[in-house]
Amino acid sequence: MASLDDAYRRVERSKERLSDFKVRIEEFRELQHDVVVPQLNRRNPRDVSYEFPNPIKSFELDVSEIVQPLRTALNYLVSSLVILNSKPINESLQFPICETPKDFARQIPSLLKGVKGKQVTVIEKLQPYNGNTWIRKIRELTDTDKHRDPIFMRTSGQTMYRIPFHVFNRQTPSGVVNDPMHVEYNLTLPIKFRDESPVIETLELLQLKVADVLDAFQSFFED
Repeated sequence: MASLDDAYRRVERSKERLSDFKVRIEEFRELQHDVVVPQLNRRNPRDVSYEFPNPIKSFELDVSEIVQPLRTALNYLVSSLVILNSKPINESLQFPICETPKDFARQIPSLLKGVKGKQVTVIEKLQPYNGNTWIRKIRELTDTDKHRDPIFMRTSGQTMYRIPFHVFNRQTPSGVVNDPMHVEYNLTLPIKFRDESPVIETLELLQLKVADVLDAFQSFFED
């Protein structure tokens, strides 16, 4: 029997991961302690650099794991509609996210094969060109993940305090050696995406919107 249970479970999984993500962010608001090891330049041993901690990089995977289940939920919706219509399932099935009506029409024969006319109409109403810009954000974040490019995020500020651990530029027979450095730092919220949208609020909105989409299709499964 066709249902949206699997799709709803993906939304719940996304919510659980966002809850964990919020805890991690709060932890980084507290003062963090780390030791930075000097990086020597092979061409010039006297040229030494320090790579300071960048907590934002560690958040990229968290965001990916929060958004991907939402895209999967939309894809499960399409598969569930095909099963409801007693049509065969194929690997090309996917919830299309298109920028123009022409692009959407071109995707119907493959991505929505087996989905009926009224159902296709509802899906089209959810496209970015019909004012649903939120769904474009899901595509952007999940496509970035798929191509293994980092999801760009930034904070409104990152406070860092350097505490030298020994004297720098110490001379040794082999050249200049810089000692490790103790650092203390903490994050200043909010954390934002490249387009300046706040990460937490955006993720919460995407979860709400995907759940609303599933609710809107629920009537097809109740007839």
